[in-house]
Amino acid sequence: MTETTPAQYEQERLAAYDRILALIQKNLDAVPALLTVSLTQIYPEDARDAATREVWNLLQNGIRHLKDGGQMNSGGSFAEAVAKASLRSSPMAATLGVHPPKYEEHYNSLQFDSGTAEAYWRSRRLLEAVADDATRSQAVMRNNLGFKKPLVAAAQDVSDPELSEVFGAARKTPPGGEDPLMAAVRRQTVLSFNLVSSLYVPLATQLKSDIGELFASPPPPKPLTKGQSFDF
Repeated sequence: MTETTPAQYEQERLAAYDRILALIQKNLDAVPALLTVSLTQIYPEDARDAATREVWNLLQNGIRHLKDGGQMNSGGSFAEAVAKASLRSSPMAATLGVHPPKYEEHYNSLQFDSGTAEAYWRSRRLLEAVADDATRSQAVMRNNLGFKKPLVAAAQDVSDPELSEVFGAARKTPPGGEDPLMAAVRRQTVLSFNLVSSLYVPLATQLKSDIGELFASPPPPKPLTKGQSFDF
């Protein structure tokens, strides 16, 4: 058996991540474009589509960081990838004053069978980790749904066009005349939050399954430290 060179290993790793990212992009492209925007009316179908895009974008951010988010476009750290894919890193979370999570990096020594195996197992482990984080993220965000904190500038980056426009109008409304718009903000935000929360884990689970079908399951990594489990 011919030994894989470092260059071949890296080529395999990048190619595998590209296949996974193409899979995510395919799901993003399948989400219908927004057709209706209103400051005061809620369109559930449009809100669901926006929430679906929001989740896919988060998962894409995490996988992309694993691919080349490190120094000199090397593979990024697992802890940072989980943080980037977390619900707490969404534009909505920033709008609510919720900061992205920070996780401690565990520098485990793992030997992968190939570059493809590394991309496969790290991506699937990432999706397991963000699914585990979802309940915590939802709880933190839910605590801020009462709008006790002022709207922040990040509201302009929220991916839901309806919600973004509502926030923008609410920020510009003079004191004494903002109640109707703020009511719309709350309705839109609660709807968007509920949809993103309900879709996040199912889509992460779906992607993990799709990755499993995309590759012939490579062997799991071998810990190089005695007693170490397969974890990142």
